[in-house]
Amino acid sequence: MSTLRHLRHGPKNAAMAAEIKQVVEIEEKRRKDFPLHCMLQFRQHDAFKDAVQASHVSLNRPNLGIQNKTALAIAATTGHHEVVEVLLEHLADTDMVYYMDGVEYTVDELVKRNLHQSATLSTVPSSLRNNWRTCLDLLKKEMTYRANSTVYVEKLRSKFQALTEDEPFDEVLFRRAIKAEPSLGRLFLTDCLRVERHELSFSKLELIYGIGDDVQTSALHALLHLESDNADYMFRAKQLLEHVVFRRILALKWEFFAQRLFVEQIMSYVVVLISMSISVTLHSQSDVSMFPTEIGIFTITLVFAVVGFGAVQLLRPKPLWLLARFLHDGKLKFEPMLTIPNLSALKVRAKWCIVLLGVVGTLVVSIPLLLVVLPMIDDNSEGVVGWVVNGTLWLAVCYFVELEWREFQGDNGTFWAKASKYFKSNFNCAQVVAYMLVLLVYVPHELKLMAVVDDKLVLCLGCLLTLGLWILSLQYVAVFRTGGYLLPMMSGILQDVWNFATFFAVFQLGLTCVFYQLFHNNRDVSGYESFFHAFCTTFFVLFGQFKMETWDSDSVLMADPIIFAFSIVLVLFHACVVTVILMNVLLATVNKTVDRGLVTSKVEALWSYAECILRLEVTLDPDQQKMMAFIDIPPLGELPTSYDTKEATPLVPSSMMTSVRSNSWQYGGVLNPAFSEKVSKAALGAETLQATKDVEEHVKIWDECVNDLETSTLDELETVMGLLQRTSHFTTSPYHQELTCMSDAIPKVMHVFMDAKKKRAPTAQTKTNRIQQLHKKVHRELMFLKTQLSKLPHRPTATMFYQVVHGVRFNESLANCIAAIQRHFDDVVDKLSMAQEQNVSDLSLQLEESNQQTTTQLESHSSALREVDVKVQAILQIDQAMRDQQGETQAQLLLLQQHVAQQQQLLESMAEAMASLSSTVRSLQRPRYSRSAASRRRLHVPVTNV
Repeated sequence: MSTLRHLRHGPKNAAMAAEIKQVVEIEEKRRKDFPLHCMLQFRQHDAFKDAVQASHVSLNRPNLGIQNKTALAIAATTGHHEVVEVLLEHLADTDMVYYMDGVEYTVDELVKRNLHQSATLSTVPSSLRNNWRTCLDLLKKEMTYRANSTVYVEKLRSKFQALTEDEPFDEVLFRRAIKAEPSLGRLFLTDCLRVERHELSFSKLELIYGIGDDVQTSALHALLHLESDNADYMFRAKQLLEHVVFRRILALKWEFFAQRLFVEQIMSYVVVLISMSISVTLHSQSDVSMFPTEIGIFTITLVFAVVGFGAVQLLRPKPLWLLARFLHDGKLKFEPMLTIPNLSALKVRAKWCIVLLGVVGTLVVSIPLLLVVLPMIDDNSEGVVGWVVNGTLWLAVCYFVELEWREFQGDNGTFWAKASKYFKSNFNCAQVVAYMLVLLVYVPHELKLMAVVDDKLVLCLGCLLTLGLWILSLQYVAVFRTGGYLLPMMSGILQDVWNFATFFAVFQLGLTCVFYQLFHNNRDVSGYESFFHAFCTTFFVLFGQFKMETWDSDSVLMADPIIFAFSIVLVLFHACVVTVILMNVLLATVNKTVDRGLVTSKVEALWSYAECILRLEVTLDPDQQKMMAFIDIPPLGELPTSYDTKEATPLVPSSMMTSVRSNSWQYGGVLNPAFSEKVSKAALGAETLQATKDVEEHVKIWDECVNDLETSTLDELETVMGLLQRTSHFTTSPYHQELTCMSDAIPKVMHVFMDAKKKRAPTAQTKTNRIQQLHKKVHRELMFLKTQLSKLPHRPTATMFYQVVHGVRFNESLANCIAAIQRHFDDVVDKLSMAQEQNVSDLSLQLEESNQQTTTQLESHSSALREVDVKVQAILQIDQAMRDQQGETQAQLLLLQQHVAQQQQLLESMAEAMASLSSTVRSLQRPRYSRSAASRRRLHVPVTNV
């Protein structure tokens, strides 16, 4: 300001004074905004080193007045290696890109450029070259360190966690974070998420979406353009897309422009496919009236594409909003600041109405058109039909060539850098070749504008182009989650097939040569007349096609048993190696690739979906991109009337307020209300819902911890303040000065806790450090309070009254308060440390317990198995004994039966003998009966006894 004061005195030119004043003000503003750059510019290196610690200006802030360079770029290009070392120690960004003469340079590339240019200049001193080499070595060492150091990642994590949640989204910091470690990006994304009871709300989505003039400033572009040879690193980067905020960004981009562009492209591609197929079908056909079905299909396809192309324009943000409002209240008046309840559901209904409009419009137009066109087709319509079909094909392919050119131009860098990135994709290479052949060879030949190629070759080329275009249509499957994961998996399968082909080609070529050498002179053996025939015959053995008639019993080879036996052995060897071994190897390899692909299929499908959206986005102009994010961009000075009042605004933290209403006009328009829409938890998947729940609990636990510390600290201070107020009732000289100091200290302590609440919640590993940092700030305020109280005048009477009332001195009460606050913080630190230690110890204990449980279970199972084995053996023994006993019993029964049979035979013979004996006795006793009757009566002996 001394220069400005000097201008006020003495004679001066008013115009010159105003110009000087303007220059001085600009310089002062520059020094205020970019203090580090100015110190480097004026070579105040010592002051710069001291200011790095205390400066609140970002080290990575570029100065537009100094070729848009950061402090690190200035120090490196000027050869101040000591300053470069200091900046690198404070984590200055080494990945920022600078543009010079239309070429991109990083910091190390700028230093290399200076060294290369100085090699041909003798005016550059050798000391400056040495300093540049030192700076380059420092940069390379730091880059290598950061690429492989977990310490650097943790430093970045602690630095990013110290940022407040209400800070705007910084794409540069986000790009730097995910380049160091993809999981660091979740810190930035979680700041935009607020978990409610039934819904999720978002903030700062427009910044993550990227509403600038360049698509390269979006978070999606930064993530999808990460490159690394580390597969695990890239998988963690792809998992970042599963974050609910990124999913919301993808949904918004799909709604704003991607869905419309995708439908436009797929309709145009259907026209290409149908036109190409019909064109090849009608190739060299003089009577096109014989193909009414093909002409009808072509007409319906063309009408559907034209009608659909017009209907899909209603998917633009403004028309879609109007349709949603019409479904809401029946009005078509555009009022961008009007809040429509349940807008997302109304948009879904509006989209179905658009689909119905396209289908009905196609039927209404195509049916009368077919009734008019088909009768007009006759023998003389060949030229007209050919020009219409091939002309449509040529125009549709031109549309896709123009899209590919816009995609090519949408990337950054030089022409050759863009070409290198673009042609790295196999799909892009195949598309360009197919489109150029259609435009420059096939269609001109069909329209008889060029006849340098044989007609049969053109027919074969058309067939190949038809097949190629149908295969290239697989790229549109990436949008659908049901089949999008198959595209990344196919690349792995094709790689497996290629690896298999290297092994198979050795056997295929070798066996082709052998069979050709054996049979090419034998005219009676078919299939081996030439090398090509031999190759085909042996190749189809892979699929089980054997020419076994060559070795039949009536074969001509039977005349030569040596050739017959040798060829049979070759055939058996061929079948065994190719069909059994190599095919099984291929199946096993592909099966492993598919299993591995299914594990990561969800992540790969989401990555393919995001890449498809980004490819569609880069085809838009900056103005078109802006129109997609804004629902209305009125002329300057015409601000619409907001229908929301302050009383209707929900009471939410400022960090969670969306900028759709509050900050829309700083972007030059009204942001699409979809940015402020909430997402129901019921619409989320189980994994996403669990992740949001973990975030909510993590933040809740941290907030409760800080709130408890704040409550206990303020209670201790208010207790001391209450003691002072109570003592004031017993003295004529109250403690006004002490109470004033306490009243000033309490808001400062509250401000410390408020700053802590604004910052991001730390991880479990860094909570202890964050609590210790918070305690240092609180302790600093308490020490300042103690210092202010010690500077007050000493009053013996007041001290005596305080000691009489409370039994201790005021200094002792304050010391006890500080000690109590210290204990509260120590208790929290000990609790967190113990929890962190318990996490590791609990894991080891859980492992030990699980091992012990597993060992116990195995022992119990083994003992049970042994018992079961013993019981089974006992049962088997009992069964065997019972079987043996049963055999003995059966033998005894057999013997007994034999004995009984013998006894029965004996009894029967005895009965027969008795019967014969009795009959003999009767016959002998009848003549003597009368003579012996008297004697029998005398003896009283019955005749039967005799």
